[in-house]
Amino acid sequence: MTISRALIRITLLLIVVGLVASPRPLRPRDIEVTAGSRDPILFFSDVTREVGAAGASRTWGSAWNDFNEDGHPDLWVGRHWGPPRLLRGGPSRAFEDITAPDLQRAHVDRHTCVWGEANGDGRPDIYCVRGADKGTGAGANQLFLRSSGVEFRNRAGRSGVTNPKGRGRTAHWIDFDQDGDLDLFVGNLNRSGAPNATYRNDGGTFTEVNIGLTESLWTQSSSWADWDLDGDPDLIVTQDDPFPTVAYENVGGRFEKVSLAHVSGRRWGSAAWGDFDGDGRPDLHLVSETRSLVVRNARDGFHVVDRRRLVQGRMSVWLDVDNDSDLDSFVVQGAPGKRPDPRSMNRPDLFLLNTNDGFRRRTGRSFRGPHDGNGDAVSAADYDRDGRVDLFLTNGLYQWTGRNALLRNQSKTGNWTALDIVGDRKNPMGFGARIVMTMGGRVVHRQVTDGANFHSQDETGYVHLGMDEAVTAHIKIVWPDGSSDCVVGAHAVVLRVTKHSAPCLRGI
Repeated sequence: MTISRALIRITLLLIVVGLVASPRPLRPRDIEVTAGSRDPILFFSDVTREVGAAGASRTWGSAWNDFNEDGHPDLWVGRHWGPPRLLRGGPSRAFEDITAPDLQRAHVDRHTCVWGEANGDGRPDIYCVRGADKGTGAGANQLFLRSSGVEFRNRAGRSGVTNPKGRGRTAHWIDFDQDGDLDLFVGNLNRSGAPNATYRNDGGTFTEVNIGLTESLWTQSSSWADWDLDGDPDLIVTQDDPFPTVAYENVGGRFEKVSLAHVSGRRWGSAAWGDFDGDGRPDLHLVSETRSLVVRNARDGFHVVDRRRLVQGRMSVWLDVDNDSDLDSFVVQGAPGKRPDPRSMNRPDLFLLNTNDGFRRRTGRSFRGPHDGNGDAVSAADYDRDGRVDLFLTNGLYQWTGRNALLRNQSKTGNWTALDIVGDRKNPMGFGARIVMTMGGRVVHRQVTDGANFHSQDETGYVHLGMDEAVTAHIKIVWPDGSSDCVVGAHAVVLRVTKHSAPCLRGI
């Protein structure tokens, strides 16, 4: 064999095993990011333009929900001082802009929108909070009720939830009194006479009530979970820097301030609840401009398990990126200042990968986010239903204009199953339910909340469950009223579970 023929054979062999690069240069969206031989490959593709989700604007987050119940999640894109976009998902993996006339006319300083259920017809509605001309004017909040098809009508006035003087920043659907329907919490930036507000849902008409949350705070963000496991939702409110975070515990339908280690009294911008170790106690990821702190919720209180430095940190979202059944966290970073500066760069986003040895920081071009704009927020959903959770980023915070980014998760992952939850008409997405998944000798817990935090809302009504190497799992759904359904999940199967459709056998 000649030397030249030997070289040709060796070169062909190297190409086959991937040691010689393809002639096509790798673009940022094609880069695979791996941390070592034992770590999974994290690989995301920017599919924003090809699926019809592109756009650049000032933004305040996004929200996911399969409002038309066709099995594919739909996306609400909040646009500050512009009409929102409602994008309908479908089996083609592309979105159709179905923003109806009533939404197109909604040019307001909208800050946060969250899917929930207002009038008990079982069809998801969406509530949006507005500012009030920097505290000098009025701006009525909006409650868009789904009337028929893809039509939504603003019925905030007749429902009693306009809160016009409030400088709205955050909102939640939260059944604080445990009567089965969803109430509303509205968080406002400090203004005399317009504190945070809570509205009790009385059959589709809302009544403002004082249950311990009516405080004048510099509210920036909020999130809820049943962190003390007493069966009702508790709430955390973060404030604009330098004002401290406030924690409220629900005691029989009234909220009392409590002190949580590493949380209360500290300066945090956002707080994301997620049971990263699956032990049934929701844990917390706290983010400020300069810090990331993961705290574990244990029987004896909250304990720090991961501490990181950030540059222009905004928020985080929990997701099982590799389907190994524990939760990882994606962190958004932004640009400095509230007005555009051509010398400033939108800081790269990052992952905290949950491993057996703790959390490991992962950065990479396939999920860094756009260089332009100012990192705003992120929401999570498996938009293409391929069993891998994807991410939608908005990048137009404050006065900046930045482009959206839909990052499709193409990581190497384990097995998975999912629950398409159908609750009752007053709470169709099962907010407040608990999930218990058993795979062999392992048990994993999840809580179902409204998924809202720092301007954005993860997909509601759909629970993605990583199974690692398991092929089947026994799943128990405990509804807020204490009733339960039991099903068997299998790899790559989405189970549509209607409340009371599969009652658990006694003792399970």
